[in-house]
Amino acid sequence: DPISKDRIVIPPPDNVSVENRYDGVVIKNNGKYTLYVEKSSLDDKNCSEQFKFLTKIPAGGTFIDKDVIQTYTYSYRITNLDEEIRVESVSKDYSIIYAIPIEVNGFEIIPSPNGYITMNLNFSSKPRYFKVFLNGKEVGKFNNDNITLLLEDIESNEIVIIAYDKFNNQGVAKRIIYSNPRSFYLYPPEKFEIIEDENFKFIHWESVPYAIGYRLYDFDTGLLVRETKVNYIRLDLKGCKKFYLTSFNDKTESEKKLLDLCKNNFVP
Repeated sequence: DPISKDRIVIPPPDNVSVENRYDGVVIKNNGKYTLYVEKSSLDDKNCSEQFKFLTKIPAGGTFIDKDVIQTYTYSYRITNLDEEIRVESVSKDYSIIYAIPIEVNGFEIIPSPNGYITMNLNFSSKPRYFKVFLNGKEVGKFNNDNITLLLEDIESNEIVIIAYDKFNNQGVAKRIIYSNPRSFYLYPPEKFEIIEDENFKFIHWESVPYAIGYRLYDFDTGLLVRETKVNYIRLDLKGCKKFYLTSFNDKTESEKKLLDLCKNNFVP
């Protein structure tokens, strides 16, 4: 038997997001019904106006209310509407104080060899506070533009910064991918082992963390002799000769260490 419209109940509009953006208030319909939206405002002198029809937003749709003023409060009375059977839900009010979202305009990161970084942040306007997330986990709330973080000892870290204004509106998330700070500070190869024959010398050394390769330089000229990705090298060499050896990656190169093949050992 057909069901009377009076007995059909559709859920209230819970799948709705109302957010500030630089060009207005964004209302997004994340549900399956059409949204019927009415609007009221409260100015900075607490003068309010009656709710008036604003728009209809289809399922999955987005509407930008550009008729907004900084620091004014806006209320949106939203109703789910099933347009096929012309049944509506109970209404739900969403309120927001319009303010252009704060974002990170710029930043400077200073790494340290112990895994910490110092971040100097520049925001579009002064935030009430900001949250920092490291690899998906919240680190904490801060209100100082200069912060220190201990990054995880992995190849790269994801840092997300979200600022909040004085009305507690969420700003634009800033995502930063940053390499392991320790990779900016390489030490040169150490603990050389040298095997020599009449016509060649084989040199092996301890691998350097965060290095992607090693460079051998001529002691007398300073010119690059060989670059290798492994921690050993074979030289077709008769007699004795001196070299410098360094480690490197895509960010830096270590100091030079003297390799004296005349003495058949490492000379510091």
